[in-house]
Amino acid sequence: FLLLLGAKALNLVKKLLIGNLFGVSAVADAFFAASYLPYYVAILFEGILFLGFLPLFAQLISEKGREEANQFVSEALFLIVLLTGLFVLSSWIAAPWIIQQLVPGFTLQERELTQSLFQISSLVVIFLSLCSFFRALNSHFEHSIFAASSGAVDAVITVIVILLSWKLWGNYGGAWALVAGAFGSFIFQAFFLCRKYSVFSSTFFNQMVWIRKFIFFLIPVTIIWAFQQVPLVILNRFGSGMWEGTISALAISQALTTVPMGFVSHTILLLVFPSLAKQATEESQENVKKTFFQTLRAAFFILIPMGFLLSGLARPVTVLFFGGSDAGGESTLRIANALTCFGWATFALYSDLFMTQSLIAIRKIWPAIILSAIRALLTYGIGYFLASVWDYQGLALSFSLALVINLFVLTYVTSYLDR
Repeated sequence: FLLLLGAKALNLVKKLLIGNLFGVSAVADAFFAASYLPYYVAILFEGILFLGFLPLFAQLISEKGREEANQFVSEALFLIVLLTGLFVLSSWIAAPWIIQQLVPGFTLQERELTQSLFQISSLVVIFLSLCSFFRALNSHFEHSIFAASSGAVDAVITVIVILLSWKLWGNYGGAWALVAGAFGSFIFQAFFLCRKYSVFSSTFFNQMVWIRKFIFFLIPVTIIWAFQQVPLVILNRFGSGMWEGTISALAISQALTTVPMGFVSHTILLLVFPSLAKQATEESQENVKKTFFQTLRAAFFILIPMGFLLSGLARPVTVLFFGGSDAGGESTLRIANALTCFGWATFALYSDLFMTQSLIAIRKIWPAIILSAIRALLTYGIGYFLASVWDYQGLALSFSLALVINLFVLTYVTSYLDR
């Protein structure tokens, strides 16, 4: 618990440092627009590994023994390296088109900078995905302290590299710092696991049954992930056509809201979802419902007051972190206004994430797809209207409103837990 709390605090320090160094500017817009997609692709692989790979690995050990489980580990690692490597390669080749789609409102010079930063940041996907792979195994073997420490290692290395490289390389130093942090956390997790356990096999793809199950799990989860990215794509696409600094103001304010939510969600990912997946496998539906609602209530108890507090104290919180930096005056006001629109819906953002992950964990994929698709449509529809009448604040508010409205849909979807 303390390590997760420390990791989230350090992650906040990392984001605040970047926000203070870059300020709210076109340069900051380029950095945030370039780095968000690689990080969310890495989150996709994290979800796949914890919700797909780990339950299959545990099932294999109990049913087939350690040797076949180790073979599955080797096959899954090869597949993760292959897929993430292909993503990086395609990102480098297709970077001009991807950036044009993400930020069509940028000038040519801003797009060129964003493209270069995106190509560097794409390497994060490989290292964070490998970190998640070894972290999932460390979690399975009940080394929760080391599994929970990956975020702290990432944040510390990133902050150190940024401070050392900022004056020399500027934005590029920031991008390479993200890569260094991801690489360091991967090495830390891999070193600890391999020092303690032998989990790999020299035999590859002899029996394709289990790896096929893993691949089939990848497809629907990727569809869900794609729908979940639509709101973020909308923030970047619409924001790129507004005043200079819109994307960075939205990114910085959203970073402040996701820290409490991220702490709760990572705690649950490490401690609750393995139990939830096991209960679903054992067909103990009553236990699944009990675990689900207890976890949701506990999270709401923390996040509802914290979210409204963030919105109510948006101005002093922003001044506290950014008042003495380059992000002063009007820029600070814009961050505070965006934080006001984002903060209060923190509980709904968590609900959306938790419900989707829970449905995936108990293998109810279609409700998860529907939930993500409805939120994407709501964000686009509300955002198109509010952004035209209330600028960046309308864009931020549309993100929150879509989450809260979708919460009512979420309540209906929980009925699937009864079936």
